[in-house]
Amino acid sequence: GPPNKYVQTTPVKPGSCAIATLHAEVPGPIKLVDHALSRVARKGMMAVINREGSANLDVFEPEA
Repeated sequence: GPPNKYVQTTPVKPGSCAIATLHAEVPGPIKLVDHALSRVARKGMMAVINREGSANLDVFEPEA
């Protein structure tokens, strides 16, 4: 089917993989984790993408 758009979570079955495109409208850190948040707390298993640049003020007001 057509790709999902505007989703926060992408399901990936165990033992499989996924390819995704990420388009961030606002600057700042984007954190990627799996379903087991305890691995983040105990093992630090998290990826962080630092999005730089200007914000799209149509969707984001930093001082609001």
